[in-house]
Amino acid sequence: MKNLSRYTLVILALVLCPSVWAKKKDKTASVSETSSSSSSAASSSANSSSTTGASSSAAMAKIYTKEQTGPLITLANATLAAVAADKKADMETKITELESAWDAQDKVLKPINLDQWTVIDKTLDKAISSLRGSKFDAKKGKDALDSLVKMLTDSTK
Repeated sequence: MKNLSRYTLVILALVLCPSVWAKKKDKTASVSETSSSSSSAASSSANSSSTTGASSSAAMAKIYTKEQTGPLITLANATLAAVAADKKADMETKITELESAWDAQDKVLKPINLDQWTVIDKTLDKAISSLRGSKFDAKKGKDALDSLVKMLTDSTK
């Protein structure tokens, strides 16, 4: 056996023990499939992260009831009306009411789908920061509220 090369021993082992070869092939195929799935998931993730807030609302799952979202949509639309009428005091009042209503629903909505809740919450935060305080920007506030209404509507069963 000393005179046999390493390659000869490997070939003999594979011929004499086909189960080793089959396991190695299965493992290689599994690694290849996993690698392919991972790159596909990474590509999908990269594509979804490049979407805008408005387009991400298209992916909203219908997970909330009308009872849960109806008052929020009504308050968002009332805030939009105040923005359209250029009534800053009404905007601030309505956006505060919307924020309070959202916070009151937090314990109900958040556990249903944390990812979706987070997207909606960040959109509301944009509207709040645009319509209150020193960084007032009616256009950004309106855009964020329009997105918020769409997201809430798209997420309602």
